[in-house]
Amino acid sequence: AGVRVRIAEKDLPRALQIIETSESGTILERNRSKILVPVDLSRESEKIVEASFRFAQHIDADIVFLYSYFMPDHSFFPNRTEAAYVKDLEQKQQSIILEESANFKQFISGVEQKIVDGVLPKIKYMYVMEEGVPEDAIVDWAKNNNPQIIIMGTGAKNTKGIELLGSVTAEVMERSSVPVLAIPENIDLKGIENHLDYLNELGVTAIWLNPTQENDMPEGSYHGYAITDYFQVDRRYGTNEDFLRMVNKAHEKGLKVVMDMIFNHCGSHNFLFSDKPSKDWFNFKSEYVGTSYKTASVQDVHASEYEYKIAVDGWFTQSMPDLNQRNRHVARFLIQSSIWWIEYAGINGIRQDTHPYADYDFMSRWCKEINDEYPYFNIVGETWLNSNVLVSFWQKDSKLAAPRNSHLKTVMDFPLMEHMNKAFDEETTDWGGGLYRLYDYLTQDLVYADPMNLLTFLDNHDTSRFTTNDEKAQNLTRFKQAVTFLLTTRGIPQIYYGTEILMTGDKSEGDGMLRKDFPGGWKGDKRNCFTKEGRTAQEQEAFDFIKKVLNWRKGNDVIGKGTLKHFSINQGVYVYERKHNGKS
Repeated sequence: AGVRVRIAEKDLPRALQIIETSESGTILERNRSKILVPVDLSRESEKIVEASFRFAQHIDADIVFLYSYFMPDHSFFPNRTEAAYVKDLEQKQQSIILEESANFKQFISGVEQKIVDGVLPKIKYMYVMEEGVPEDAIVDWAKNNNPQIIIMGTGAKNTKGIELLGSVTAEVMERSSVPVLAIPENIDLKGIENHLDYLNELGVTAIWLNPTQENDMPEGSYHGYAITDYFQVDRRYGTNEDFLRMVNKAHEKGLKVVMDMIFNHCGSHNFLFSDKPSKDWFNFKSEYVGTSYKTASVQDVHASEYEYKIAVDGWFTQSMPDLNQRNRHVARFLIQSSIWWIEYAGINGIRQDTHPYADYDFMSRWCKEINDEYPYFNIVGETWLNSNVLVSFWQKDSKLAAPRNSHLKTVMDFPLMEHMNKAFDEETTDWGGGLYRLYDYLTQDLVYADPMNLLTFLDNHDTSRFTTNDEKAQNLTRFKQAVTFLLTTRGIPQIYYGTEILMTGDKSEGDGMLRKDFPGGWKGDKRNCFTKEGRTAQEQEAFDFIKKVLNWRKGNDVIGKGTLKHFSINQGVYVYERKHNGKS
């Protein structure tokens, strides 16, 4: 049909609009349409089935469904040839193969419910595919059947699977010359909404979600930090309306919601880059120059102009062009996008990614405008630097930055994280090691304008977990000491998901190991750690402990707002006091 438009991971209305009209504006011949729709019904795929049927009805299409996990040995065409499948379909007229499996029966039931305007869309072929996506088979089918579109659905539920779908989508589209609509299965906003009671029970008071804005990139966008639409929720998670409902439900349960935002860079498939208003919307005249990642040069009094520029204006990767916030139009666009989400969804805070990499004066202006308009709103800046002196530079009212002011209320205490990950593995003496690390570090809090507004944490999505491996996870004494310190010292504590059940992850094994599925979050999981019955005895002990401390801390002004007084290490013991309004 002459349509070469990439529509992966977009909703069907947009897909339909693109597919119906060719480049010459000619409407496609609807009665000759064929669509390939791979769906994995062994996991959540109702939305794919519904969308596919509605779409097919709209263009009067024959549909080809490509399923996985139906056959016992999970192999491609395991027991029959393609001809046998086609023959079965023709004999049934309604194009249904009766397979003795709960998944298939569930699908049949779903088909009957998806009849649109009394007409059941025609299903012409059915494939069975092995685990993973066999792009060769899809490409061959496309060449033989000349479809107008291929709709890719997968049961991929983790980072590797999502990346795979992205790469396969790009390859299939390139090799078959057919536009592709990719609908992966991933964690969604409804899933979070369904587990708000679990978070409430645990004792947390706010939820920080990694980026939920659209990342419609060909590959490697699962992490969410390559925004392609600043005003749209990524359809892998749901819709803007789903996000709004989730936020409202969280508020009803007393939970706040923090939204992750990225002003330093966007995705290369963002229309701001692909159809840029001018070259100076992006640094280095929109040409790729890599960053040095050495943002200490921002406050380094000895730094050369080159060191500063390459650190701040350099790009993270070629697929994430670096925004030039010194351009007044870029600045206003970013500021308005954040205000829009505050007004639309009622979010309670923003976590700003890679804060020191963006232009200092712009970020200061943004923080001030938000603070002036919403005095009770908070912004947390990711300040990944290796010393408290460097981190303190970025906090609001820092004497080290004067006369400039970042207006950033909360910065992330990465140096304390490093100390905590060592302190509970070392012997403590009166002059070094172990708990002395923590005491000694906190004696230096004078560098901070407001140490009580530091974000403190044991780990996060970019670092090794505190329980790096099974050996460390077995040490509950270590775990309990660390959790107790984190939740009772100064600052605003943040807990990474899975900490409560001793989930492990080592950065040296790749980021995917840090971001593993939470057991019970997916259909087919062997156990459900959202319930007591699904946890091991050790996981339950860890869960009960952190739950007890969190719920004791909740609403406790002595811990949440009190001053900190501590005493030097004495015979291996570290003593400190939190005090507020005469109570300690």
